[in-house]
Amino acid sequence: MGVGAYLGGRAKWAKKRAAEAAAWPAAEGTVTRSEVVEDPRPEDSSATQTYRAVVEYQFEVGGREYVGKRLGFIARHYYSADAAKETASRYPAGTTVAVHHDPGNPEDCVLEPGNLEGAKMYGILSWVIGAGGLLLIGAAVWLIRE
Repeated sequence: MGVGAYLGGRAKWAKKRAAEAAAWPAAEGTVTRSEVVEDPRPEDSSATQTYRAVVEYQFEVGGREYVGKRLGFIARHYYSADAAKETASRYPAGTTVAVHHDPGNPEDCVLEPGNLEGAKMYGILSWVIGAGGLLLIGAAVWLIRE
C-alpha cells in the first residue's frame, strides 16, 4: 500500500505543478536533441522493454542560457518504440518551441505544462494498488478469525 500512496502522491504533485505552470511565462527556445532511447534493464530480466522520447532544448531568460529536458512533470515511458517516436517527432532538432519556466527559477521548465498523461497512470495505479492492499488485509483478517 506504500507504493500506492507514493504513486498517488506523485500524481497529486504533478497536477499541482501543472496548474502552477499554466501561469508561468514562456520563453522562445530551440530543440537541440530529439530521439528515442531504450530504457536500461538488467540483462537477465524478462521485463518488457520500454522506451522514452528524449527531448532537450535551450532557451534564454534575463540574458542567461538554460537547458531543459522535460516535456511534462512526470516522465513518460512507452512499451513501443513507435509511440515514443510519435512524441519525439513533435519536437525535431532545430525547431523553435515555447518553454514554460518558473519565473523565480528558470531551470524549472517544461514544454507541455498541461500534459498529465503520466500523472493519470500514477493515479490509476495508486487506486488499484491501494484496493489490492485493502483486499489482502481483509482476507488476512478473515483467515485469522476463522
